[in-house]
Amino acid sequence: WVYRHNAMPMVSVYTCAYNAEKYLEKAMDSVMNQRFHDFEYIIVEDGSTDRTPVLCTKHTRGWRNVRLILNEKNLGLASSSNIAIAAARGKYVLRLDADDELMPDALRHLVERVERTKAAIVYPSYYEMDALGYRSHVKVEPSEHHHAGGAIMNARLLNELRFRDGLKHWDSLELYNRIRERDKIAYLDEPTFLYRRHPDSMSMN
Repeated sequence: WVYRHNAMPMVSVYTCAYNAEKYLEKAMDSVMNQRFHDFEYIIVEDGSTDRTPVLCTKHTRGWRNVRLILNEKNLGLASSSNIAIAAARGKYVLRLDADDELMPDALRHLVERVERTKAAIVYPSYYEMDALGYRSHVKVEPSEHHHAGGAIMNARLLNELRFRDGLKHWDSLELYNRIRERDKIAYLDEPTFLYRRHPDSMSMN
């Protein structure tokens, strides 16, 4: 039991949450309901002013593989991601944004692909959904946007590169441009997450 309790997970999934009360529970549930169980889940609460801290605390209670990190003030997505990456114990790291959702077999498909290709990062296909959760049936190709959220990354490399601290927009593109210059990138045709488009999302404004 002690060995299993302290064993390093294959994947560290993390979510950075800032004023995310509207969608956060669905995101967290999609992680905890994965069919692949060799993972830990890190939630970084980024100085929210709504009910996000309450939801985070409620969700982490009773789960041994979930950890909650509380930022004293709002640091932004890139800096909060670096805090999660530094705390991650997994061989691979995956970020799930607080308004998105993983599909039930997401981790299994992503781990199989990254292990087979030995890539630094694997970008998967995904479906878009609206604010109410209605999903499009048109698959978005992974090379179209290179979202860091939803991609699985080599933890050792990510600790070396890190996100650009203080960056609040275009963190995915900035990281992609640095990775492609030095390491192998792979893609997964199987859709593994739902990307939510809503009036408050960065992709809409």
